[in-house]
Amino acid sequence: MSYVHANPDLDVTSNGKRHGHRTKQPDGRRETLLYTTWRAMKQRVLDPKHPSHELYENVDIHPPWLKFDRFAEDILSTIGDRPGPEYTLGRIAPFADYAPGEVEWQTWEQQNAWNPCQRADTVEIDGVERTKAEWAEHLGIAYDTLLDRIRKGWGDEAYTTPKYKRPAHK
Repeated sequence: MSYVHANPDLDVTSNGKRHGHRTKQPDGRRETLLYTTWRAMKQRVLDPKHPSHELYENVDIHPPWLKFDRFAEDILSTIGDRPGPEYTLGRIAPFADYAPGEVEWQTWEQQNAWNPCQRADTVEIDGVERTKAEWAEHLGIAYDTLLDRIRKGWGDEAYTTPKYKRPAHK
């Protein structure tokens, strides 16, 4: 069975014995965005050691989606291929399962808009209150970059320092 992705560089053939998405391909490609999405979904929901697992304890995965080929077939036929690396597979409702009709491609900002953990995680700087995701968007940096700044002990500067631009090499 063959899955055709929106990006022809990601076309992969699956023969049912080996999914073909995980291992390094002869041309140097690694796993596709769709495979990465599937793997991350399974880890969050099924792996108790995953840092976000407790947020997904009451979330189930549609049983056929435990196999990548079925997941890919359903996703590609309903919501299409992952538009880009800035999108993740989000559940349409906060307590929905990962199942057909219950998911869509969302940005981090869309996912965090209804996430009660994110809404409660607001930070006020100079009288302006925003979630961490909103601060990252305001600064023009990735959400993970902001979290990394916080972990490194930047203090308020984590929320006020815009995107760092490297000086041009001479």
